[in-house]
Parts: sequence; C-alpha cells; structure tokens
Amino acid sequence: MRTLRRVAAVGAAAVLVLALPSPALATGGDNLVQVSRGDPFAGCTIGSTPDSVVYPGAEVEPSVATNRFLPFEVVGAWQQDRWNDGGAKGLVAGFSRDGGRTFQRSVWPVSRCAPGGLNYERASDPWVSIGPEGTVYGSALPFDANSPRNTVAALTSYDGGRTWRNVTVLIDDTQPQFLDDKNSVTADPVRPGTAYQVWDRLEFTADLTGFVNGPTYLSVTRDFGRTWSTPRVIVQMAPFQQTIGNVIVADPRSGALYNFYTSIQYTDVTATAVEFVRFEVVRSTDAGATWSTPTVVAQDTSVFDVNPNTGQPLRTGSGLPFPAIDPHTGELYMAYEGSDFTGAVLKLRASNPDTIHVQGQVSDAPQIVAQMRQLGMRQTITSFSSIYNPKFIEALGPAAEGVIVTSLAPNAEDSVKVKEYVARWKTEKGREPNGLPYTQYLYDAPYLIAEVFRQLDKAKIAPTGDTFRKAMLDKKSFELPLTDAVEILPNHTVVRPVYLMVVKNGVWVRLATV
Repeated sequence: MRTLRRVAAVGAAAVLVLALPSPALATGGDNLVQVSRGDPFAGCTIGSTPDSVVYPGAEVEPSVATNRFLPFEVVGAWQQDRWNDGGAKGLVAGFSRDGGRTFQRSVWPVSRCAPGGLNYERASDPWVSIGPEGTVYGSALPFDANSPRNTVAALTSYDGGRTWRNVTVLIDDTQPQFLDDKNSVTADPVRPGTAYQVWDRLEFTADLTGFVNGPTYLSVTRDFGRTWSTPRVIVQMAPFQQTIGNVIVADPRSGALYNFYTSIQYTDVTATAVEFVRFEVVRSTDAGATWSTPTVVAQDTSVFDVNPNTGQPLRTGSGLPFPAIDPHTGELYMAYEGSDFTGAVLKLRASNPDTIHVQGQVSDAPQIVAQMRQLGMRQTITSFSSIYNPKFIEALGPAAEGVIVTSLAPNAEDSVKVKEYVARWKTEKGREPNGLPYTQYLYDAPYLIAEVFRQLDKAKIAPTGDTFRKAMLDKKSFELPLTDAVEILPNHTVVRPVYLMVVKNGVWVRLATV
C-alpha cells in the first residue's frame, strides 16, 4: 500500500482539502426551545374538498425575524394544519421578548378558521420582517380551495407580534386564470414606516389550457402598514416566462433595494419544458419607484430531492434563492441549492490529491463525481455507505467505475443470508431494496433491541435508558440475522468487520474486508 500524500474531502456543499481527518462535531439539543404549542384551529373544518386530507398539528414553512434595535425581540410565523393539496387552515405567529428563551402565541386573522379572519378558506406562505422603529410586518397568501379566489394579504403588529391589525387585501384575484404565489415582505431599514411586499402573479389563458407569463408585483406601505399602494409590475416577463421566490434585501447604509428571484423560461404555452432556470436580481435606488433591468446571478442547477427508498419527489427549497446583505459593507450574498460544483472541483484539481473522499448522499454525490470525471480527474474516489446504492451507479453509468465505499454489512454475493433477503424483496416487491446496507441495519436493529430487553426481563430489571445501556454492554456480543456478529466494548466502541465495496463492471463487489 502506498502512502498518500494528500487526501481531498469533498462535501455536497463545499470542498475542503485535508491533511488529516477532522474529529466529528457533536451538537447538543439542550438549548432547543419549543415555539409552537397547541392547535388553535383544531375544531375548524373549513377548507375541505372531497379529495383533501388535512394533517392536524402539521406546522410548516416557518419565517422568523429579529429586531436589530431590540435584540431580545423575536417574531415568527408558520402554517398551521397543512392540507395535502396546498395551504393550511391558517397561519400562527410566535413572539418572544427574552431573546427566544420563551415564546407566546398569536393567530393571524387571514383565513376563516381564525377569529375575525379574512373570508378565505385557507392560507399559506407566511413571511415576517421588522422595521427599525419596531413595526412587525406580515405577509400571507390566503385563498379558497373551492373557488379560484386568491390574494396576497398584509398585516402589522405594533406590540412585537402580540396582536395584529391593518389586515389588508393587496390584490383580489377572482378569475381562475390568475394565481398569486410565493410572497414576501421586507421592512426598509433606513425609512421608518416603509415596507415592501413582492410576489409572482401567474396568468393562464382564459380556457386555462395555456400559460401566459408570471411577472413580479410590488406593493409598498409608507405609513407603518396602515395602507398599501396598488400593486404594480416591477419585473416584466416575456411570453411563457415567470418569476418565483421574490425576496427583497435592503442596504442599511444607502437604502438601496435588491429583489432576488428565480426566472423560469418555458419553451411554449404548455409550460412543460424549460429553456432556462436561473437566479436574477433587480435594483432600486429610489425606495422602489424605479427598478433596473435584471442581472443574472447564477444558473439554477438544483435537482429534486427524492425519497431514496421509493424515488418519490420531496418538496424542499430547491429552485428558490435565499439572499442576504452585509449591513457593514453592503456585500450581497445568495444561497441556493445546486449541483454545479465546477468551481470547487477546479480548485481541487489544482491541488492534485492522490485520493478524493466524497462526503455526500446518493442524491448529490453523482453530480460531484461526474464533474470530476468530466474535468479529467482520474484519482481514486472513496465515500461511505450512504452511496452504497444501485441508484448511484444508475446515475453515473461508466463514471462510477472504481469508486470505493465502506460498509458495515456484507454484500449479497458474500452472504447467503443477505442473498436470501434480497431475493425475498424481489419476490414480494418486484425490485431490490434501495439503500443497502441501511435496509440491513434497519432489519437487524429490532433483533438487537429485543435481545437487550430479554436480558432485562430475565434479570427483572425495569427498562430505562441507563439500564438498557448497561445491559447492552454486559451482553457484549450479538449475533444478528443479516449483518452477522457485533461486539460492543466497555468504552462503547463497536467491533465488527468493515467491508470495502467497489464498483466493477457496473455493480458493487467486495474489494476487501478490514
């Protein structure tokens, strides 16, 4: 075995050249504070349709803001009781006066489930922002499930989120060809009483068979949220083009405004194929009166996150920009999900390591490896059991050849028990199990737990965390049905074989056991 000069470790979000492996970082949960308590909409049945399913207690899409002039003030909002086909029963806020140590609850009056709420069946997309004078601005997306009515609503709080007033319908769309979406609100840090609401408004043909476009709309308040201006377009779109995810950040030094968004250009009226998806920004230096032409920030290279076992797409933040501004320098930043690691990989190539370790998942590691191979990098690539999955090979094809991973479970070709297990999957499910060896770990875990409980029961010891841990250490060795023997030492070190798997001729095969 040759001695490695340098080992490069590549993560899904960053690239780091290492000389030695870094110790794992442990994060405790002692400082977690529960913000949401109870369900104010538990008895409300408004908003249902024959095909709808509501998830009581589901609290999603939170937005949070702090007051830089009152650092102990925190206000957040979220969807309460999410429906499977869009929106929630209503929106709820949490507010803190002690820097987030404790929270109290208030309800946004933006849907019919809320006392005194707007006459809409559901609500979605909460957003909060706090002005320099302490006014809290809220933005919501109320709509009906049983009619085409939808709107963007504004509301304000003058007591740190305890109560909400000035609930205002900014746009009243009642025709099915208009759909408002992905709203946000930003308080102006240098103009007290001023805030900006932005969103995209999709337009379809009158017969709803074709897509027209989806420009960005803006509404402004200059009187602390008491009134808002008539919405107007600030980012015009070409035919079959739309924005989404509009968010304004403001420069507290100059007052300049920057609206970031995703721009999607479809190829035709069907909006089923795209010409490009990219992040853009427009700028205003006169408090939103006029705006510049768009500047392209980056291409959207995100990929859909999926359930690795079923392949079902997961709804996450892919395709949306998350901008920020340095209040001291005015430097702009934009975070986003992406799969283009070319810049980082080029730096990595310049360091010329002997071996490259990719610390990623099966959803993103193939993109990293593919770009390395495309750039002519032929070094040995290693990873861990997260990508020990047939889907990794499917995604990469020949570029997967030679990739080495570690596994704590034997392969089907090396174990009769695993081979029989995989055969049962094929018979019962019509496919191989995804995520080997994790499915083997999950299969074996109940056997280990049951054995420890048997030990406790035999000794007539009540099961607790401490007694379970002691019984597991006393037992020391376990013979598991799929992953064979495992030994646990008094210092909690797990002793078992480590299998090195390599992609050879399009399949995972065992390289060595260590």
